[in-house]
Amino acid sequence: MSRQNYWRLGTGLGIFVIAIFVMGFMVSASCSNCEYSEFYKSGSFSPRYGDDIEIETDGSRLLKYVVYREQATGILEYQKPTTYTCKYLDDNDYDSRWRSGTLCPRDDVEYSPSTGYCYYVEYEGYDCTECESGDDDCDDYEYLECIDGEWENQGEVMDECDVECFGGEDKCKQYDFYICDDFEWDKEGKVAGECGVDCVSDSDCSGNDICENYVCEQNPCDYLDCDGKCEYGKLYNDGNCNYDSGKCEFDSPINCEFGCDGNYCADDPCEGVTCEDKCSGNTKYNMGYCSGGQCVYDTNTCEFGCSSGLCKQNPCLGVDTSDRCDNGKYKHDGRCDNGNVFYDAIDNCVYGCQGEPAPILAAIIGGDWCRDSPCQGVTCDDYCSGTTKMTDGVCNSGKCVYSGEVEYNKDCGHVPFYKSQSFLIGVGIFAFLFILISGLILRGKKKS
Repeated sequence: MSRQNYWRLGTGLGIFVIAIFVMGFMVSASCSNCEYSEFYKSGSFSPRYGDDIEIETDGSRLLKYVVYREQATGILEYQKPTTYTCKYLDDNDYDSRWRSGTLCPRDDVEYSPSTGYCYYVEYEGYDCTECESGDDDCDDYEYLECIDGEWENQGEVMDECDVECFGGEDKCKQYDFYICDDFEWDKEGKVAGECGVDCVSDSDCSGNDICENYVCEQNPCDYLDCDGKCEYGKLYNDGNCNYDSGKCEFDSPINCEFGCDGNYCADDPCEGVTCEDKCSGNTKYNMGYCSGGQCVYDTNTCEFGCSSGLCKQNPCLGVDTSDRCDNGKYKHDGRCDNGNVFYDAIDNCVYGCQGEPAPILAAIIGGDWCRDSPCQGVTCDDYCSGTTKMTDGVCNSGKCVYSGEVEYNKDCGHVPFYKSQSFLIGVGIFAFLFILISGLILRGKKKS
């Protein structure tokens, strides 16, 4: 046998095993208490010409069946139609299996054969009882019990076979009324006079009474006051009570622009309200208007405070923080804080401030604020006062002070008297006169 045929045979056997398993499950699920009894065949069939194959069971037997078929052999006879014949397959070749199945008691099945084939059927019979003692079942609303392998009808039994109740019974479930119809409870809903329900509609009550929550109550119109009122911003004049609805009915209301005040329209809450500009802390409230009796403002935050509804100006506006010098101190790197001037650097002026004691002169003079040293640029050279030479001069407050004096200093033009021209002239005149007088005296002596 070829590999392909082996494959087909294996596949067929697998399908057959699965089919047997499924049929066994169906038998166990659909038929009970059946035991094998006999095996038999239907015998050989002639070629079929359209007759159906019918398989059926009686009321107490389960059948397992297999339908086989084989190709009919044609016999050609001279001047006659071809006839067919079949050979019964005693070996029951698996390849000739055509249909198979299981029938529970009282079941049947039909198959339509094809022309040119011969068919026969094998059966396995199983004798069955209807049920096992102790089992129960239902036939519509009738209850069945299994006694000695047969079903016995017990009729309608409460709580069996969906039998909820019997005709003529009724019950309540809270306020809902139920009646029994065809063994089932039918909900009738709320019924006046049943299940504690006094009424379903006003017509179930007497007089002007109305039905509220299934209870008859006095009509509200017997005690309602339909006087005029004001509510939700609407003013209603006196109304009338409608007994059908049990409610007050009013004519069209008047709209109250400012809502209600008791049973009347409220006055304008902004009447007499003024919203002037004001301050609160550093916040300025202005452009105020009244809404609902309350002032609504635009707000601004005032950097330098608020007063009398106005933001205060910057206290440092126009404040001079320029460098200055007064009272012998040079102040610079100035800043303003809340209108006050503060200097981060203050230097002492050794020689005072320029322009002092008249500070305005400083603005005219310009330049550095501290006054320069009065001795700056001053040199104290030696000098002559007459023939006295003034020496060792130092600057003090812009003036030279000399601690040394040299009298009759030649650098100052002093000449010794014996070197002076007058002295020499005097000495010459004295010498001339001395010589002259001496000569005269000598001459006189010579005459005497």
